[in-house]
Amino acid sequence: MPSTEKMVDADFLGRLMIGSFEANVGAVEEAVGEHADLFGGGVVRAIATHTDHCIVANEDGEFYRAEWAMSDEGKVTLSEIKDIAVPVYEAEALSGQVRGVARETVEAILRGAPDVDERLKELAQYAYTGARLTPEGVEDHWGKQSFHEADWFLATREKESSMRAFIGGDAGRIERPTPRFESMIESDITPSQEEGHRAAVIVAVKRLAESLRKMDESCLLGRQVDESYTLQGSDDSMAATEFSEFVQGFVEDLEGMRGIVSDALAIAEDGCVKCLARVHDGIAGQMYEWTLAAAFVDKLARRFEAPSEAA
Repeated sequence: MPSTEKMVDADFLGRLMIGSFEANVGAVEEAVGEHADLFGGGVVRAIATHTDHCIVANEDGEFYRAEWAMSDEGKVTLSEIKDIAVPVYEAEALSGQVRGVARETVEAILRGAPDVDERLKELAQYAYTGARLTPEGVEDHWGKQSFHEADWFLATREKESSMRAFIGGDAGRIERPTPRFESMIESDITPSQEEGHRAAVIVAVKRLAESLRKMDESCLLGRQVDESYTLQGSDDSMAATEFSEFVQGFVEDLEGMRGIVSDALAIAEDGCVKCLARVHDGIAGQMYEWTLAAAFVDKLARRFEAPSEAA
C-alpha cells in the first residue's frame, strides 16, 4: 500500500517566512544570543521585539534597548545599544509612591493634561505589584527620611524665638505628641505583655495621625499664597515668595510624614511592635518643630492679601 505521508518543501516554506514577524523575532533572538557581551554578558534574551528595536534582559536583571536591522542576506545587525533604568520598587516605599502618583494623576486630570493616560497606566502598574508593607519596612522607610535637614525645618529651628513671639500666647498652648516608648523599646517584651504594648502604640500613632491632620488643615490659607500676594504693612516684595517657598516645602514633607504614619497604622495589628514604637518616638521627637511651623504658617497666612482684580 503506497504511503500517504506528505513532506513539506523546507526551502519553499523558508521563502514564505522571509520578512515575517516570526522570522524576524527568531533572527533577532539569535543575534542577541551571539552578542551577549553587548548586553552585560552571561545569559541574555530578547524579551520584546519591535519593528526597529528590541528590549534585552540579562541574568543580572539589567535591561537594554538595541536597534536592529535585517540585511538582504537575512543577517541581523544590532546597534545603538543603551541601558534602560527600569524602576525597582521597595515594598516599604511603595505605599508612599502610590500616593504620590495618585496625587499627580488627579492633578493631571483636573487640569486636562495630555499625559493622563500614561499616568493612569503608571498607577495601574503599582496597583498590580502586590507588595506588602511590614513594620520593619515602615521603620526602614522612616529611617531613610531627612525631614530634619529640610530648609523649612532648619529655618524653624534657627528662628524659633521670633516665630514663637509672632505666634504669641497661642505658642504655649500648642499640643504636640512626644516620645513615650523608650522604656518599652529597651526592655524584653513577653508574649503576655505584647498585646497591651501594641494597644498603647496604636493609640499613640493614631494621635500622631490626628496631629498631622490638624497641621495640614492649618496650612489651607498658606497654600493659596503665591508671589502675587502682598504682606500687610510691608513693602518687602519678596515676603510672599519666601513664605510660599516655606509653605511648599513644609506641606510636601507633611504629606510624606502623613503617609508614613498611615502606613504604620495599616500594619499596626501584626508584626514587630517595637518597630512601630521606634517609628512613633522618632516622629514624635520632631513634632516640636512641625507644630511650631504649622502654627506659624496658619497665623502669617492671614496677613497676606490677594492681588486686587483688575477693573
